[in-house]
Formats: sequence, structure tokens, C-alpha cells
Amino acid sequence: MLTVSESACELIGQLLIEVQATEGFVVRIVPGETGLFLAIDQIHPGDATYEHEGKPVLAVSQILADLLEDQTLDVQDTPSGRELTLVPTLETDGEPELESE
Repeated sequence: MLTVSESACELIGQLLIEVQATEGFVVRIVPGETGLFLAIDQIHPGDATYEHEGKPVLAVSQILADLLEDQTLDVQDTPSGRELTLVPTLETDGEPELESE
């Protein structure tokens, strides 16, 4: 199952505030033709969900979460700011990680 760092959940929570997402909406990781993308969506039955401060902030289909079982969604500092990135689970910075609810 995909692992998500606490800093990634925090950044996603900030993103939801910035875009003024309606209550009950989360960020969803979705597959596309050229990779994975983020979208604002509602939680669907069977989704793997991840929380920040007791509220769901991220949803991933269970199938995709299972395919990403050896990956961690983490935050990377770049010249353009903090960005979400997928890294092999063993390469995370050692901070606590969250498993799906």
C-alpha cells in the first residue's frame, strides 16, 4: 500500500485551503497517459484515504494504492518551492509515515 509522509499530508492540507476546496473534497492521485496527476475530488467507496489533523486530505483508489506499495509520497524542496514526489519507501527522510485508514 502507498505510504504518505506527514509532511506530504500537511502540504496537501495547505493546498486544499489555498484552492478553497468545498468540505468533503480531497486531493486524489489519478493515473493519466503520461504519469500520475492530482485532482480535487470526493472520496469514493473503497478508496485508501490519508488524513492530516483528523481530516481526510488525500484519496487513492485501492488498486492504485496497491500498485504503489513500494512508494512513499513525500515532499521535496525545489527552487520553485515545496513539491510532492514519489520516492521508493526506503529513501524517505525518516519522519513518521502514514498508512491508509
